[in-house]
Amino acid sequence: MLSDQGNAWWIAQRLVPMWRRVVLSLALATLSGLLSTIDPLLMCRLIDIELPRHETLRALLLVIAIASCLLGRFAFLFMSMYTNFSIQQDVGQALRIAMLEQLNRLSAYYHESTPTGEKQSRLEGDVDNISELGADITSVSTRSLVFFIANVIVMVRLNTYITLLIIPFLAIFVWIRSYFRSPMQHRADRAQKESGRASSVLCEYLSAVPQLQLLCAEKLMVENTQSV
Repeated sequence: MLSDQGNAWWIAQRLVPMWRRVVLSLALATLSGLLSTIDPLLMCRLIDIELPRHETLRALLLVIAIASCLLGRFAFLFMSMYTNFSIQQDVGQALRIAMLEQLNRLSAYYHESTPTGEKQSRLEGDVDNISELGADITSVSTRSLVFFIANVIVMVRLNTYITLLIIPFLAIFVWIRSYFRSPMQHRADRAQKESGRASSVLCEYLSAVPQLQLLCAEKLMVENTQSV
């Protein structure tokens, strides 16, 4: 089993041929994260300064700026998601081709002892999960990091005292995350294996329906399928 660092490096290698789109997705995610932090500052100025002074023109300009930030944030986020989707499709296609080539190199014993449904589950579900992770990990991580740093800066600017009270709770969040990470990962791996086994049984059942009908074994097969 690969380590987390090995997994990250393996995924990064899959993304190297698409580095231009990865960089574009990172830039779009960063812009979306930055725009999401400007709204509170503009809203604070609108409510605390311009409205009490009855500065109608400046208040209107601030409202337009807030709306522009909102539209810009969603526009950049949509373009980032669209770019990620194209990366995900290409990564998935490359992985499936690589897996098919690997299957061609495996022995006949492997193909006889491994159910078709299990191999199909690896080619479909597992590849989709890996390609989705590879496409999202960079942009989501970048957007989250930018959003976190920018929001801490905004919070300090708005109210330093409350910010200092909240920041220590981040340690509790990190501890909770590290505490539950291992059991959640174990259960996710087990769920993935069970899903592959269920898919294998279903695929074998569907491919053998005519034979089951000839043997009048439909009820027995359904009972065996329900026990999976």
